[in-house]
Amino acid sequence: MKYRTIVIDPPWPYRQKLESPKTRGGVKYPVMTVEQIKALDIAGWADNDCQLWLWATNSHLHEAFHCLEAWGFRHITMATWVKTKMGLGYWLRGKTEHLLLGVKGNPRSKFIGVHGESGYDWSTFMYAPPQGHSKKPGCSYDMIEALSEPPRLEIFARQHRLGWDVIGDEVGIKI
Repeated sequence: MKYRTIVIDPPWPYRQKLESPKTRGGVKYPVMTVEQIKALDIAGWADNDCQLWLWATNSHLHEAFHCLEAWGFRHITMATWVKTKMGLGYWLRGKTEHLLLGVKGNPRSKFIGVHGESGYDWSTFMYAPPQGHSKKPGCSYDMIEALSEPPRLEIFARQHRLGWDVIGDEVGIKI
């Protein structure tokens, strides 16, 4: 099946040693190299006209743009999730994650407003509390559903979502 909307939250690699006593937390799932992420067959899932929403942390923004290009998408814009509490970090402690929008072909946007009316009132800013390790805020899905068309696929999904196909270890469907 080909999808008009794809969301992907790759298991980005981190350079610091996770077993170090100086590192708090750690990654709770297997990570992939950037080359492995870029080698994912996103084009095989994407419709000729497709929106791709790619999650990236601050330390992986550069690589995220290269992934969009490797998958055949052009960057359009980016939304930033500002979390209500401080996270981890090496130089600076993170409190944001980014959701890049890339497109392939000429996908339509529904432009349904926040309150259900037509409009362009979605912002590049989302303020929401963290919901658990690597789980994304519900408002991001609200925005994506308001701006995109089905069929929809989430890659590296952490839960099943009504109206979406999902792939990921946490939902029991391997890539």
